[in-house]
Parts: sequence; C-alpha cells; structure tokens
Amino acid sequence: MGFYGLQIRPNDGGSAINITSGARAASYLGEFTPSFLNDDGSSVVQVPNVTPGAQMFVLPISTAIVYQSPGSAVASTLAARSISINGSIVHTQLRNFNPYYDKGRRPVKFRCMQVMSASSVGGNYGLALYDATNYAEINDASISGACVYRGIVQVAPNWQVPGDVPFRESCTVFAHWDSGDITLDFDETTKTISGWRRGGTIGVNQVDINITAYICIFSNGAPQIPPRYGLAIWNRAGQCTFSSDSAPLLLRGTVGIQYVPGYYSAAPADVGRMMVPLCRLGVHELRSSTNVMNYFAGMRMSGNAVTAFLGRLNTNYIATDYWIDFAITTLPLPVIDANDYF
Repeated sequence: MGFYGLQIRPNDGGSAINITSGARAASYLGEFTPSFLNDDGSSVVQVPNVTPGAQMFVLPISTAIVYQSPGSAVASTLAARSISINGSIVHTQLRNFNPYYDKGRRPVKFRCMQVMSASSVGGNYGLALYDATNYAEINDASISGACVYRGIVQVAPNWQVPGDVPFRESCTVFAHWDSGDITLDFDETTKTISGWRRGGTIGVNQVDINITAYICIFSNGAPQIPPRYGLAIWNRAGQCTFSSDSAPLLLRGTVGIQYVPGYYSAAPADVGRMMVPLCRLGVHELRSSTNVMNYFAGMRMSGNAVTAFLGRLNTNYIATDYWIDFAITTLPLPVIDANDYF
C-alpha cells in the first residue's frame, strides 16, 4: 500500500492519514490585548492554562495603531517591535512609545495556541506513537484539539470558514497556497480569508483573484467522539482524547517570519507543501507625497516559502516627516505538511 506504521481514515471523506510520527494534540488558549503601563513600552502577559511541556505559539491579530496626540495634527504610529515567548509568558516591546501619551493604549491583540509535547517513551500503557503526544495522559479532554475541517478551496477573492465548524470562534486555520504576488489576509472577527494584490502607486485590489488553497482547521473545546469503527484513546478518567474520526495536528517543525516584507523563509527540511496558521504579522505601508496607506501585513507564499507582505487596508493618514514604512512581528509559527492531509 506504499506506507508503513499506523494509518487512520477520518470521517470527513478525505484521504487516509499516517499518524505513526508527529501526532500532536493542539488547543486554543485565548485572546489577549495587553495594556502597556511601563515607561519603556513593554508588557508581559502570563497566559493561563498552558499544559506543562507544551509549546505555545502567538498568532497576531493586530500589532499597530495610528493616532493623533491631543492638539497635534501629526499622526503617530505605535507598533510592536518584538513579541517573544518564554514558556507561558508573552513579552511585547513597542517601538515609538511615548510614556506621557501612550501608557494604557492597546495597539496589540493576539491569540495563543499550544501544541502538546511529544512523549519519548509513550507512557507506561496504551499505544505508543513515535514523536507524538501521549493522548492517554491528557487529563482534560477538552484541550485535545484535532482537525475539524480539511478541504481544497478557492479564495476568489474571499473565503469564509463554514458556519458549522465546531468551536468556530476559537479555531486555527492552516493554509498552503502558491502565488507570489497575492497576499492572504485573515480577519479573525469574521473568519474570512481574503486575497490582495498590489495595484497602482499606493493601492491594492482584488481584481481577478482566484487562489487555490489547501485548508486544515483545528479546534477544541469538548472531548473527542469515539468512532463507530476505528481507533480511540481514553485517559484515566474515561474521556476520549483521540478519535480516528478526526486527524491530529501532525507537527513538522516551525518557520520564522523575517522582519523585512518580501524576504521569504523556507519550509523546514522534508516538508513537501508547508501549511502555516493564517494571521496578521504587523503593518506595511505605501507612501505618495504625504499620503500614507497603512496595510495589515498578511502572508505571501511562493513555492514552499512564506513572507509577510501588505494586504488589507488598515488605515491611512497624512505624514509630515515620519512614517513607519513597515513593522513586521518576527515569530516562530507551527508548520504542518499538506502532503500529510491531502
């Protein structure tokens, strides 16, 4: 049959999946809008409910605001210079922070997800999978997230997460596509993917955009439902933490986004078709004279590499002697392989 190990066939009608290595449980940890009260423009968020040993990822929603100080006609941009992760701690550092005007502003919003660690021995009982989460040891079955939707879709020029996706409000959308001149933006509020192409001196448009995208959506919030036929794993409390009706997250590494828009980062070794979680990675501006168009930095994928680049319009303003140009948040993002799912 051309494979080795353990293969499952989820009930979504898609192809069978080999879960012999890399199978991980993933879960949503919440949405955060930190307040910046320190004189140096820094903020620390302690993310609750992180499972010991899990790897936490930050998925930015917005990382900059443009505002006018009282009595001033000059626009100011306040943006995240960096977001770093240490265990369950998220540290954000702003650029252009003025302690007299900017304390208490909230230019940054992000959501967090965790990917459970792999067990080297597979536990003392049950089924041992290589480089995989020990599902039998997950105490809270509601955090045992899995793939609740996978499909090949057309972003033409928009595509919205279906309304019947379980726990849609907290889902994470992974995508693979190949179009170096199209940016995909993900609107967290409406769960909409939109395609954008640069047009004109400082503009973008959606004319004739039709992108084929491979989509996998992961969510959690309730114990897995045991399959009528197939494989199920229970924890000691009798909760189902793994069901072969739903594919696990098959973690294949991470990719770091570079600070300069258009500088691509290649997929990890042995990943055939990289899929990344869609998010907004900062802001990217275009300027003509004093007119500045400030765009959300979405994602571009060319071949098997990804970069941040301007997408949907955020705001526009009149600049005098300063504009931000770009402020990209450099973060590691989890990577899965479309070849595992399609």
